Amino acid sequence: MKQFANFYDAISYHSLCPICDRRMNVLLHGNTLEIKQDNKNFLYKSDNLSFYHPINNEYFEVNLSEGVDSYTDDILHINTSNNQAYLEFRYKDYSYDEYHKSDGIIYPAGRYFNNKINYDNITLFESMMVSCYAYHTYYYLIQLRINFHNDNLAEVEYFLNSDFYHDENTKYSVHNNYATGQTELFPDNIIIPIIDLNLKNPQETIDRIKKLALFS
Repeated sequence: MKQFANFYDAISYHSLCPICDRRMNVLLHGNTLEIKQDNKNFLYKSDNLSFYHPINNEYFEVNLSEGVDSYTDDILHINTSNNQAYLEFRYKDYSYDEYHKSDGIIYPAGRYFNNKINYDNITLFESMMVSCYAYHTYYYLIQLRINFHNDNLAEVEYFLNSDFYHDENTKYSVHNNYATGQTELFPDNIIIPIIDLNLKNPQETIDRIKKLALFS
């Protein structure tokens, strides 16, 4: 798979839709990705290490525990330029005082806390969608490979996982999956070894897939 140098390299693969020239939207977990910035450096402390994370540079957050039934979140802060990241734990953005009335605990919303659980020496995968505003006429998926080291610090790698084109007029869709090395054509359910997509002339790609399918 194609590897990108950093976050901005990844989202610049197509900054405008190659089909309609509209602006592309970056989505994480189904929501528009929010880039944050702070004028202060954040001192990250752990049992064995302290270091300054340059939050004065831009960063974004990934909630690794999103959708998990828990009163806490595992928040990964990813620097957009140097691919470094660190993990923090915080209470969810709402109080559990009603839900946990029986145990008498009120959890302070949004407060960070120390957690002995760590992600050391494991690799996690997340995906990020870069989509045309014209409702998925074209989008591509970026694979985030999050490599944790010691003290819940990580480096993030960006790979082109797949791209997808849908023609609302003909109802045809073409999906290039770089992870599996396959090109798929729907609704014909044709699967062939991966080919280059002609995004300036998508119909040519569709016709080419049909022809190649005859010999596969």
